Amino acid sequence: MSAENFPTDVRTTAMGLMAASGRIGSVLAQFANTYLISVSITLLLVVSSIMMLGGGVLSKFSREGSGLALTD
Repeated sequence: MSAENFPTDVRTTAMGLMAASGRIGSVLAQFANTYLISVSITLLLVVSSIMMLGGGVLSKFSREGSGLALTD
């Protein structure tokens, strides 16, 4: 779905930026998890639950890309 949201001339650059931001986010998540575990395991579970719920709710607002013509 991510590749279909960008025009053809910038698609590979956008995919590279998305991959890099995903890797940076995964590194930062380890620091956040370590901090939250040291504070309270309950806080870690609450923050994780809110993030998963937020992702589920936001996915309902994404646009459908199947069947649409891609711009060149």
